[in-house]
Amino acid sequence: MLTYTFQHLKGVGEKTERGLWSSGVVSWEDFDSRRTPQLSLFGPEEESNLSQLSDSRKALLDEDADFFARSLPKPEHYRIALSFPSKTLFLDIETTGLSQYYIDYS
Repeated sequence: MLTYTFQHLKGVGEKTERGLWSSGVVSWEDFDSRRTPQLSLFGPEEESNLSQLSDSRKALLDEDADFFARSLPKPEHYRIALSFPSKTLFLDIETTGLSQYYIDYS
């Protein structure tokens, strides 16, 4: 699941990610296979993203969930749980919220 997001890369948000997906780049492997090295007049952003993807692959291999927790936006944290199911625990607590309308006085 983590290999299908780019939002942990610097400068990539939800809109940019959707643009990548629309162009057929839906995974890290797609990014690598469609990349054609070229010099940039505007800075080393592409090389930076390649370095970040390399770091991401290492973190995934090392099962370093903290790496992704630090770099992904909170709404995307579900990807971490789905990528490391043996290290994931869901705790469901039921509560009435201590409202006066739910108190049983019997």
